[in-house]
Amino acid sequence: MISDLHSLRDQHYNATVTFVREITSDLRILRIQSNKGERHFEPGQFAILGLLGGEECVVECKPQDSGKLLLRAYSMSHPILDHSTRKLYTENEIDFFEFYVSLMTRKNVPAEEAPVLTPRLFSLREGSRLHLGKISGHYRLKSEELAKKKHLIFCATGTGEAPHNAMVWKLLSDKYEGRLTAVVSVRKWADLGYCQTYDGLTRRFPNLSYVPIATREPDTPKRYIQDLIENGELEERIGEPLSRERHAFYLCGNPAMIGIPKTDSSSGQRIFPPGKVGMIELLEKKGFTSEEIHYEKYW
Repeated sequence: MISDLHSLRDQHYNATVTFVREITSDLRILRIQSNKGERHFEPGQFAILGLLGGEECVVECKPQDSGKLLLRAYSMSHPILDHSTRKLYTENEIDFFEFYVSLMTRKNVPAEEAPVLTPRLFSLREGSRLHLGKISGHYRLKSEELAKKKHLIFCATGTGEAPHNAMVWKLLSDKYEGRLTAVVSVRKWADLGYCQTYDGLTRRFPNLSYVPIATREPDTPKRYIQDLIENGELEERIGEPLSRERHAFYLCGNPAMIGIPKTDSSSGQRIFPPGKVGMIELLEKKGFTSEEIHYEKYW
């Protein structure tokens, strides 16, 4: 069986892990290098990663056929800033794809719905092999907003920050003249995997703001990104009222934060998810339309 697994690895694996950074026990940054030397992607896109079902899991998970290639899409992140030189990475300096991955075990869900790939990804070390598949995705920066030099506001929960990191890198590298604000919601301050990077960026680029919030810190009031819209805190932090003429929003992460409506097939009425109001509904109440609200679902 082990020899079969080795043979299947040779057949399916076409990339190598070159770097692993452990943020917390269930949060990591992985850099993966393609056999073919591929490195180009458009900020906001995702790639398919895969491992065989026979690979090691770091936590107990549903057994899989050892010869089955388990696949899942992950948005590509970006290191943005070279801390040794305090300069932005140039495209020629990047020979890898960076991924920001959370070990989501999804407790209290049926076994058939629990993640099967991330527990295996967390067993990878530098030098480990895996499958790197197609690069795709339509969650992209909008050229018309860039032409108008709009103030772009990136709102993310957890690892939903990944595509926004790539977008921010691209914009700063292109000397974007509009304002940029990155809002990130995490459970604990320790979950801010790119905090040091943004601290360095905001000191160098006056048009960039970084607004981190935590939801489960004992000394911090519990609030979500939606609360920053409802109570006016975001407007206070950026120093200006929100308007569709000046601002555009990019949302990625927990679907509860985004709040994507469904359309009733019989009435045609848009129905927002129950529970805490999501960002789409809040922004629409402020006059924003689908032209200024862009989003990527994470699950």
